[in-house]
Amino acid sequence: MIKFNNVSKYYTTPKGRKYVLQDVNLTIELHQKVGVLGRNGAGKSTLMRLLAGVDIPDQGTITRTGSISWPMGLATGLQGMLTGRENAKFTCGIQGVGKRATDRKLKFVQDFSELGNYFEMPVRTYSSGMKARLNFALAMAFNFDFYIIDELTSVGDQVFRDKSRQVFEKKRAKCGFIKVSHNLDELRNECDSGLLLHAGQLTHYPAIDDAVNAYEKLPGSEAEHRKGKAKAELRAVQKEKAARIRAAKKAAAKQQPVAAENTTSVANATALSTTQASLPGQRPTMVNGKPSGTVQQPIVKPLAISSPRPHKPAPMMPRVVRKAAPDG
Repeated sequence: MIKFNNVSKYYTTPKGRKYVLQDVNLTIELHQKVGVLGRNGAGKSTLMRLLAGVDIPDQGTITRTGSISWPMGLATGLQGMLTGRENAKFTCGIQGVGKRATDRKLKFVQDFSELGNYFEMPVRTYSSGMKARLNFALAMAFNFDFYIIDELTSVGDQVFRDKSRQVFEKKRAKCGFIKVSHNLDELRNECDSGLLLHAGQLTHYPAIDDAVNAYEKLPGSEAEHRKGKAKAELRAVQKEKAARIRAAKKAAAKQQPVAAENTTSVANATALSTTQASLPGQRPTMVNGKPSGTVQQPIVKPLAISSPRPHKPAPMMPRVVRKAAPDG
């Protein structure tokens, strides 16, 4: 059970206090399926944090019995300095889970969140979508009496959202939940009662159809609903397109080194052939009377170089000494 007793929540602005909730009294019994409606900026996310105990009221008290999840769909409660695995292990410790069960839940969270290697990296490196997926996977790893769901349509791509709905469908029969969504048809199909938040007042309707009808009578609510639904659908399409582009780039990056290696080999072979063909005296190899792609190396005969003959000095002519004839 969740019980509000004269609860008020406000923010201080230059113009004074802006009330999100003012003197609210409310009781939500276990296993109730409640849809939350309100225009953008009405304070629905603040209400969900108050319900989960993540935020506290400025006035009044909130009493809770049974286990209540954190707001699913919001990247709240995660420690940025810890890895995804460490955050999951820390959550298991808070929930009083034993070692064997912790190992199983860590495996479930890693597989369900589809974070891959990022599961071992600090959460501060995650995108908002990755944080939301980890947050939702952690919530699905435990069984709560109440699940607090804030705009599940913003978590992950269409494939992840479909998988999340299938898993949550199995839990719905055994638990209650309080859900925010711009999809009125979804609230009609899944919820029994409704809460309408408007101008600081929170009104409980025992029938969800009455809550939806009251919401549609608010000024601009129908146009806002259509705009919000179209925006959510566009965001989903953009996320799917971005995922396909990332996958294509990843596949291209894997093939690029192989293609570069092949291109380099061909370029080297071409350059070698060109260099060889440009050398003088070379001719292409003939195969069956036709030149092939290889170049036949010319046969180069070594030049005979004669060594110089040693210089011999000219022979010395004997010196003839003539004697003078005697007188007489």
